[in-house]
Amino acid sequence: MPTVKTEMLTVRVRPEIKAALRQAAVREQRSMTNMLEVMIQHYQGEPLQLGPRSPQTDGIRAR
Repeated sequence: MPTVKTEMLTVRVRPEIKAALRQAAVREQRSMTNMLEVMIQHYQGEPLQLGPRSPQTDGIRAR
């Protein structure tokens, strides 16, 4: 299976937005990065590319 190249993205959001993302990630047993990817795909109306929920390659897990 080919390795998927990823890119770094840094954003600033209000604390309540970050908390909501964290809660959604925990509920879905995903990393925050993967949850954000799923949300963006859903928003764009694209078929969801749901891969394994863990471990994630970025190492960022919701806590």
